[in-house]
This record gives sequence, C-alpha cells and structure tokens, in this order.
Amino acid sequence: MAGSSLRRCSYQYLPLSSATCTRLIEIARQPGPNQRMTLVEVDLNDSNRPAYQCLSYTWGPGIPQRETAAAESDEEKQTCWFVNHSPQDDLRHGARIPITANLQDFLDEFHRRSLDDVHYLWIDALCINQDNLTERRDQIALMGRIYSSCERTIAWLGVEDADSLECTKTFAKLGSLPEDQLECLTGKQISHKLGLVDADWFSFARFMNRNWWHRKWTLQETVLPKHIVFWCGRDEFCRSNMLRAIRKADTRLWQGVKVPDDPLRRRTAVPQRVLDSWFVWPYVLWSLMRQPEVRARIDSVAPAYARLRSSSDARDSVYSILSFLEDSSKGKISIDYEKTAAEVFTEYVRAANLDLFLYDIGGRACRRTPGLPSWVPDYSVPQKPLEWIHIGGNAIYHAGGILVDTIKQVGGRAGDASTGKCFADALAVLDLMAWTEQDEDIVEAFWRTLLSNMTRGRHPDSETFGPSFSAILTFYLAKWIFISKIESNVSKNIKNSIVSLSEKSNLDLLPSWKQVLDLAARFAARSDAEAPILSEDEMERLSPYLEFIREKFDERCFFVTEHGRMGIGPDGLKAGTLVCVVKGCKYPFLLDEGTAGRYKLLGPSYVRGIMFGEALQTQEFERVEIE
Repeated sequence: MAGSSLRRCSYQYLPLSSATCTRLIEIARQPGPNQRMTLVEVDLNDSNRPAYQCLSYTWGPGIPQRETAAAESDEEKQTCWFVNHSPQDDLRHGARIPITANLQDFLDEFHRRSLDDVHYLWIDALCINQDNLTERRDQIALMGRIYSSCERTIAWLGVEDADSLECTKTFAKLGSLPEDQLECLTGKQISHKLGLVDADWFSFARFMNRNWWHRKWTLQETVLPKHIVFWCGRDEFCRSNMLRAIRKADTRLWQGVKVPDDPLRRRTAVPQRVLDSWFVWPYVLWSLMRQPEVRARIDSVAPAYARLRSSSDARDSVYSILSFLEDSSKGKISIDYEKTAAEVFTEYVRAANLDLFLYDIGGRACRRTPGLPSWVPDYSVPQKPLEWIHIGGNAIYHAGGILVDTIKQVGGRAGDASTGKCFADALAVLDLMAWTEQDEDIVEAFWRTLLSNMTRGRHPDSETFGPSFSAILTFYLAKWIFISKIESNVSKNIKNSIVSLSEKSNLDLLPSWKQVLDLAARFAARSDAEAPILSEDEMERLSPYLEFIREKFDERCFFVTEHGRMGIGPDGLKAGTLVCVVKGCKYPFLLDEGTAGRYKLLGPSYVRGIMFGEALQTQEFERVEIE
C-alpha cells in the first residue's frame, strides 16, 4: 500500500550512463507485505560497486499490458513497487512496474526468507527498461558479465507442489548412494536399495519438466555464475548436490517405470538426452569456460548444447549463448531484433567461422525458419549435437566433395517405430538388396546399420546385440501384425521377408515366423490394453539394443543405395538423394539437387561401406556448391 507521501505512477527509467552500466535493486528492510525497493545504477568496471545476486527464472504468461487505476488501499498483486526520484521536481514517488505471476511468487518467497546477507539483486524484467529496445539490446550484450560478476545466482523453479516435495526426498536418497555402488548395481537394485517406486520417478519426471529447465536463457544463467542455488518454493538445492543426484538418475534407474506397452517408451519417463541438456552439457560448458586451453571450443558447442531448450523468439537461439563465445566471434555479431531469424543464424555461422553441426541440419523435418541456407543449422529446432566440418563464405558453401552413391529405396521411418511398421518396411527394402558381401552377414550388417555401428564409442559386440536385436524385431513385427490384423497382406509380406532373408543369412538372427505369430496372438489375447506383453526376462533380453536404437535411429530412416549399400539418414529422404563425402567431414552428406548445378543439404548419414574411406581410395575431390 502506498504511503501518503508517495504518489502512484509508472516507473520512469533514467538512461544508463555508459555501455558497462546496469541497474541493481536495492533491498529495503521494512515491515509489512508491501516491500518497496530502489533501482540504483552501477558500473561493472567499478571495483567498488556493491556485491549483488542475480535471479534466473522464466517470465511465464501474464505480463500486464497496461496499468489499471486503483485506490490507495488496493493490494497490487502483480505490481512491483519502487521508490522513484523524479528528475523534474526531485520528489520521491511510489512507482510501479508490472511483473508476471512467477516473478511475484519469487519476490514473495524472497521477502519471506528475509535474507540479511542479500542487499542488491539483479532481475532482468526490473533492471532493464523493457520499453527501450536500444537498452534491451545493450543489456543483453552485457548479460554475460552481469551473471559472471555476481556473488550468486538464485534459480527460481517456481512454487513448491507435491512433486517437488517428493523430489526433495528422492534427491536426498540418490545423493546418499556411494559412487562405487552405482557402477556395480543394476537399475532395479538401485531403486530397490533406495526404496524408490514408480510414483517417485513420475514425481521426479514432472519436477524436471518445469519450464525453467527448458529455456535457452537459463543455460548461460546456470553456467556463468560462480555459485548457483536452486529454489523451489521453500525448498533449496545447491548445484553440486543436484548434479550428483542427476548423474545417478540415468536410464538404468528408469527400468521399473512402466509407461505404455511400447518398449521404446516404457523405461524412460525422461529421456537421457534431455537429462544431458539440463545437467551434463551445462557442466561441460562450465568446465570449458574455466579452461583457457580448450576455451575456443565454446564457439562450436554452445549453440548445439542449447538446441534442446526453447525460447519464445527464435533469434534468442543465438543471442542467448553469445556470452559463451570468444571476444573475436562475439564482436562480429550485433544484437538486433529487427533482423530475421534466418539472418541471425547465418550471421552467427559466418562470424564464428564454425565447424558445422552435422546432426543439427537434421533433414526437412528439422527446418522451419524461412529463407535459411541449407548449410546453416536451424537453431530454433531442437536437435542433438554432433559437430563437424569447417565452413565459411557467403550464402553458398563451397567444398571439395565426391558424389559416391545414390539412394535407391527408402523404408523404415523412425516415426513408424512405435507401431512396428518401421521394421516391417525396412526388412522389405533390405530383402530387395543384391547382397554380394562375402565377409559379413546381411542381417548383422542391417542391425549394425540401425545403430550406426557405434555404442558408447565402440562397435557393438555380436554376442550381446545380435540376440537383443532379434528380440526387438520379434516384438515389433508381432505388434504390427496385430495392429494390421493377422490375416492381412501385411502378415503375408512380413512372412515373405523373414523367409527370404533367412535364406540369405548364415546367422540365426531373425525370428521364426512361428515366434512372431505366437507373440501377435499374445497381443490379441490381452484383455487389458495397459498390461505389459513382455515378461521381465524378455524385457531384459531386448534392453541392450533398445537402449541405443532410441538414440541412433531417432528421426531417421533406413535406405539402400544404387551400389548395394545400406544406411540411415534424416527422416524425409527419397529415392534419388545423393550421397556425398566432403573433404574433412566425418560423415557423408545427403544432398538433393538445387539450382544452377548446386545442391541442398539434407543432413548426415551413416552409410555402411564408406564410413572409413573404403570407397574413396581411387577418387579425387571435386568442387561441390551447397545453397
């Protein structure tokens, strides 16, 4: 409530004195619910500036578009009150700045805690004049220094609820587990030892899906500060305890969590790559920022690590990570919200002179920004990071390349994996191949291709992954037969593929037709649609292959080439797409024909038979132009 000596009005920001200045909120200690604060200007170059703490939070919905008239006695729930010194009459005014409900919740909790050691706060919505576009631009450019210079950052996750309260207990249990036990115990044993049940993991998953974990801006706000503490209502977690707990909450600990009967989704309520984006990648950035010998790698990894996070403005996919960059790169990028997202992304790739992120290109399904050159990643679309080659120049990318093959047929798209259609289609395409390899079995080459022949940095062993692949294939073929009706043409086509490929294969890796039909009958006989089809032993058998195909085949499809090779690439490929090896690149490109003899980049691929230079020994690189 405003005092009689203060007039109510909108806060009048004074211009900042220089490009290194910002504002801090000076906390006034006074009784009562309506805490007034004062904004003071400080220069970050001033060694005598006061110590301050930063707030990291999500704005959320509900920013008032205009102020409403109110009586002196009204409680303005979503209005932050400040003392304003008018330059015209030198009188003190009670001034208000509209804020969101989430920020109001934080301020309520902050005042409730009455922290005696916190005298100054930096909060973007209040310390930056949001109506002044020039100031917003300048302060965004300064944000890296603001967060790296603060004493501590408070990450506000929102008010507490039943899930966060349960999560507090789960963190305590996970944090109590010695490191050596994590290595020798299975996921089931860990959950049993800690007394964790499905309900605990679902609470954990919902807690980890709060908006704060998903925002791009919170990445730098996690990495740059020297110290950070997480507040969730009245609960509090430090970074070290949070990181230690999450490191132990890998996919092995989700084994008992039963989502629907599809094994691809059954065991992981929160995918490991999403956990990585919240904790592992920020920790990597935190380490790189503090090691001068590897500091230059920041330019190439920062945008990829932000890809799984979101922002309301696509341009913030770049602007939110500028604080991580080397000064030489940062100086070439101007923050300008008048530019289109395509212009911002292209400027970033040029300025940083980056290694491209091959997986970031991602195919047609992973591009939605209009006007973007095909060789510039669409940073607004979530993707996993995988770095590769050097690029530069203007809107056309020039490279030395060899067009080694052409896609002949495509079948088995990741989008159809949950029904089983993916595997049925892939087997049909595989059966059409004229397999001439004498040193490798066709079915073994197939299951290795679906995994890019790589698991945790090494080739998967046949003794473990071969039988596991067979178990997964049996399940999904049976599921697709059940969905399509057992007597349909689908059933006949699958039978023909199994019989034909079994004759071409010397290994016992394909299920028998009887095994597939028996499991399809179990689907048909099930009375409860939510009841699991597979026993725990059957789940254990398919789990090794399942763990990696979720990642390796995600958003991809299977194909065979004119020269009898098999591979996987971005979903959305078609017959006629070209396979190109580019000089200096770790993976083959997939290209479609563009204009004037140029090409459009679709994304990366794994093509069995050319990954280690087998097809390139007698060929020379030629100029390839990508638009």
